[in-house]
Amino acid sequence: MRIIVSSLFFFVLAAGYAADAQTSGYYTSFDSTKIYYEVKGKGFPVILIHGFIVNSESWKKAALYNTLSDAGYKVITLDQRGNGKSDKPHADSSYSNDAEAKDIMGLASYLHLKHYNVVGYSRGSIIASRLLVL
Repeated sequence: MRIIVSSLFFFVLAAGYAADAQTSGYYTSFDSTKIYYEVKGKGFPVILIHGFIVNSESWKKAALYNTLSDAGYKVITLDQRGNGKSDKPHADSSYSNDAEAKDIMGLASYLHLKHYNVVGYSRGSIIASRLLVL
């Protein structure tokens, strides 16, 4: 009986962990730049855009990340091109013409998001504002 109870307890813990599990991967943007992203949760999607010279890990240290996750939102973070685990193109043209905003729009399409909210910090807020006009 003790083995069955222990196995059941482990299964319940594993099932609870899977519900909050984080998925990650790479999305190939419009110009073949690989963009790293992570998704946590299953609710209404919120894309968090990091600031200048940091990456998506900075959101995990901010209260907003856990607040959104705990409130049941699907929290999506990405490493903007040139940052973190994403490709780091060297050509100036790789960063022009709203490339970063296009990366986010492409990621949203890739993840099949019809509606989503966006929160940007520092440079991320500038990129978020560009999403409003594209």
